[in-house]
Amino acid sequence: MEWDSNAASRQSMGLSVEEELFSNYACFKSHRLLRDHALSRGVRICNATRGGGLDMYPRVTYEDLFAAG
Repeated sequence: MEWDSNAASRQSMGLSVEEELFSNYACFKSHRLLRDHALSRGVRICNATRGGGLDMYPRVTYEDLFAAG
């Protein structure tokens, strides 16, 4: 398996692949916990970005957030 995931950025920060993966895991876990907390309070967080990997939030288009209803 070849791992890249922006190797230049990782190297400039002095991170090993293991450290970068752990950092990404912590980031995704925090988003999952945030989603669960928001839902427990009746708040729904949506992902209106193009692309990206945050699949714990439902995808919406940015324009649809402001469409006249």
